[in-house]
Amino acid sequence: MSQTATRSQIATILDQILNVTRSVNSDMIYLADQYQHQLSASEARRYINDFRVFMKYGVLDDIKLCWTDKYSGKVVDALRYIVENGEAVRGNDRAGDLSYDTTVAAANFTVRISRTLGKLTANERGAMEGELLFSWAPAPDLDFSLGRFVADKTYSQTSIALRRERFKRT
Repeated sequence: MSQTATRSQIATILDQILNVTRSVNSDMIYLADQYQHQLSASEARRYINDFRVFMKYGVLDDIKLCWTDKYSGKVVDALRYIVENGEAVRGNDRAGDLSYDTTVAAANFTVRISRTLGKLTANERGAMEGELLFSWAPAPDLDFSLGRFVADKTYSQTSIALRRERFKRT
């Protein structure tokens, strides 16, 4: 049985993705302002574009904004945004509540995503890749042994949400 969506339904989904990712965009613009040597506002906008493209195609599982120690390579701070689709999600928190951290300022910045591409056809994958502004390739796993993720905020619109988790050093 094939499923089809009307233009109106697609527009609604795209509007929801736009609204939900605006909060991530706010977080990233704040980070770009605070840590200009690690992330520019222009790069933040390009990342947001790609996150939206991945969400539009339904392949994004999570986004990790990570800071690693320059010497050990271990993660010293991170934000993880977990995609939740198809469920009625309660709450839409205000973006932000991020503080400047000297440990983060001295660390290396990286963005990692988890995605599931298996459900896309070759044509869909090609179309999606044509909309991306970055080239995304597999990367080695990061070492999160200095802490753990804890629930922080939820950015949601109807049935699409990004649940933000913060990395807490233990």
